Amino acid sequence: MKKIVIVFGIILSLIFSLNLVYACSCATGLSVEGRYQTVDAIFIGKVTKIDRPAFSISSADPIIVTFDVSKSYKGTANKNFELETTKESASCGYPFNEEGEYLVYATLNEGKYETNLCSGTAELADAKEDLQILNNLAGKDNNFVEEPIDKGLDLSQVMVMALLVLIIALLIIAEMHIASWIKGKKKKVKKHK
Repeated sequence: MKKIVIVFGIILSLIFSLNLVYACSCATGLSVEGRYQTVDAIFIGKVTKIDRPAFSISSADPIIVTFDVSKSYKGTANKNFELETTKESASCGYPFNEEGEYLVYATLNEGKYETNLCSGTAELADAKEDLQILNNLAGKDNNFVEEPIDKGLDLSQVMVMALLVLIIALLIIAEMHIASWIKGKKKKVKKHK
C-alpha cells in the first residue's frame, strides 16, 4: 500500500509540475496579397464568446473563440465561426477581447481553424489598409457556407481524462488491497476460534 501511495504521489507531481515552454517569434510578415494566397479563411467578425480551458498547464493551451461574421473575404466563414488560438501571446496566441471586432486570417489545420499573432489578424480599427486591398482582391462576396468543424480534444481535456483514469485505477487497486486485508483478518479470527 505504501508503494502505491508513493507511485501516486510521483505521478501527481509529474502531472502538476509539467511546465511546457513556448516562445513566439514571427518571421517576416507576408503582404496582404501573400496572406490571401496562403490562408484558408479571411473575415470580419465580432467576438461573441471566448472558451478558455478549465485546466491549464501552458501558455500554449488552446482557447476557442466564437465570432459573429459580418463579411467573408475568403473561405467558408460560417455566420457563427469558431477558431482556436493559444492562450497567451508568449505562445503567439492572439489576444482577442469579447465584443471586439477583428479582421481575421485563419488557417485550417487538422479540421480546425486557427489564428495567431503572426497571421495578420488585427482589430478592425487597425486594419484599414488590409481592408482596401482585400476589397480589391475578393470583390463583394458575402456568402456564408455552413461547414461542420471537427472539434478534437485539447491538451487540458486529455490531461483531465488521464488523471481521472489514473484515480479510478488507483481506487480499484486500493479496493483490492483492502479486500485482501479484510479476508486475511477473517482467516486469523477463524484460526483463533
